[in-house]
Amino acid sequence: MIQFDFYDDFELTFICLEMHNIRTRKQRINKGEILVEKSSHLNTHTKTRVLAYLREICLILKDKGLPLNTLERKLEDFSQENLHFLNDYHRKIGKIRGIITPETKSAERYIKLAEDMGLLARKERIFSLTKYGRVLEILSKKQGKNPFELDWKEASFFLKHLLEFDTIYFFPCIFNLSKYRNLSDLSFSFKKDIISYLKNWFKTTSNEYLRERIVTIEKWTNEKRYVENLVPPRLYWCFDLRIVDLTGNGRVTYDLTQVYKTLINKLPILESPMHIKEWGDANFYSTFFESYKNVHDQLAKKIRPFKDLSFSQEKSIIIPRLEKAFEKGQKFPIPSKVLFSQFSEVTCTELLEEGIVCEINEIKNFIHSLSQRGEKYYLYWDPEVNDGFIRKL
Repeated sequence: MIQFDFYDDFELTFICLEMHNIRTRKQRINKGEILVEKSSHLNTHTKTRVLAYLREICLILKDKGLPLNTLERKLEDFSQENLHFLNDYHRKIGKIRGIITPETKSAERYIKLAEDMGLLARKERIFSLTKYGRVLEILSKKQGKNPFELDWKEASFFLKHLLEFDTIYFFPCIFNLSKYRNLSDLSFSFKKDIISYLKNWFKTTSNEYLRERIVTIEKWTNEKRYVENLVPPRLYWCFDLRIVDLTGNGRVTYDLTQVYKTLINKLPILESPMHIKEWGDANFYSTFFESYKNVHDQLAKKIRPFKDLSFSQEKSIIIPRLEKAFEKGQKFPIPSKVLFSQFSEVTCTELLEEGIVCEINEIKNFIHSLSQRGEKYYLYWDPEVNDGFIRKL
């Protein structure tokens, strides 16, 4: 086991950047994060149907680095120790999905998915958490519930990141749910539906990535195999996210939930999948709250938009969180820097519990306004990596 210099327990996540400027960091950022930020689709395996395993991987790693075989064994142990919970969770579906054993090799596939989602980075055969994995680990505090049920903070994280990082497949899948009512029909039309979405997107942009995806999907020589590995996981993820209710009477059928009915009316019909990040930075948390407020009791029943608060009220909310982040950062070589993406996502998520809906862009604008008013915080931003760091001057 390799121990990294992270904190054992902290509520606000942050990682100080290397002793270089943000441009140098952009060139050195790990391959896993580059993959996720440059791509809008995930290659999945039909067995990777339970999002909770991705959370569990992050909780296993936390502040450690582990080799593949150790991480696999720990994930297999978790699955076997919680079979009764998994059985209860999938009771209505009829057949339990998601059991991990050494024979199924599912643990390795979940670890690969976590790596492709940018939750993990691999260096010299050792896995550790990335900035995204650290956010999920911080938001995932075990509360004695069925470990396969996502709480609202975890649901927020997965919905946000799947929309942004699996746009090509997950986004059309959500919109197509209303056209069908079972896994078989959803799978049968999947290739046609995905190509239709991509071509509509391609009409408004000459993006090379879109063109490549259209050509690749049209050339699928074994459509059934591709569909088996793409559709079932995403339908089950929708079940994890309470977007659908699944039942299994001979075949897997589903009903649309109230979450779906609210969410579908608030998600944008994007000009192209490249615009989902822009939409998310401005609208995700208000969309999530409206969609899930009647599902999770922990969410406040009444909400105040951050944008409606006075500047002094905004300061009273954000400044203590910044101070706490910098206070916890004293252990690092550069204690005066906090990674913006981590701070903003954790802050926006946790504020929902306090009855305040705040978007990523609003935190970004607020920190800019602090520096303009001569306050001691400054945001250094690099648009090429769509991230930056907050510095305490």
